Amino acid sequence: MDKTIEQVFRAFSHIAREIQLYFIPGFLILLNIYAVDFFYYKNSISYLIEKHYFSLIIIVVSYVLGHVCMALYYVLIEHFGIDKKINAILKFDYKVESDLLPKLYRDDKESYFHFIERYAILTLMRWTMSASFFVIFVTDTVYLSIKPYKWQIFTLASISFFSSIFMLILTNYTEKDYAGKIKSMSNVVDEFGKKTNSNKF
Repeated sequence: MDKTIEQVFRAFSHIAREIQLYFIPGFLILLNIYAVDFFYYKNSISYLIEKHYFSLIIIVVSYVLGHVCMALYYVLIEHFGIDKKINAILKFDYKVESDLLPKLYRDDKESYFHFIERYAILTLMRWTMSASFFVIFVTDTVYLSIKPYKWQIFTLASISFFSSIFMLILTNYTEKDYAGKIKSMSNVVDEFGKKTNSNKF
């Protein structure tokens, strides 16, 4: 019974993680597409929403767009080192010691899932959210440059730009906490191991 409950909990956690990391950021982009369509094309795609099968399309497209957002930011950050520049400005000095993760998982699975995985998911979620707002900002800016000016779209673009920067800063802040949590848990595990070994003699 306990194993069944554990499997259900893991399945639920996996689904919740996918929703956080990919579906929500992708869905934000779809909402922006709807807003652009509403103001520039007089709500031309509204008839699709009335279709019963369109809900499944929204879920699939949102999920795919979430992956695109993560891949886009990975390329931008890896190529231009934006995260390092932000860390330099904010004076964040840390290093994620990922080589310690297998040992932490082996020695204390409960704490690992409660703290380490939570921090990892939170970091990635803020990363994809930042990417999503960035895509919205670029899309709306393009429309403002080639189409008649709409203050509503300008407002969306402005909000998206500042939200993207804010979420990227939060991403780095969370990663800093993540690095600190890995280090502190590693010290606790090492100290516990020393005490255990000393009790043997």
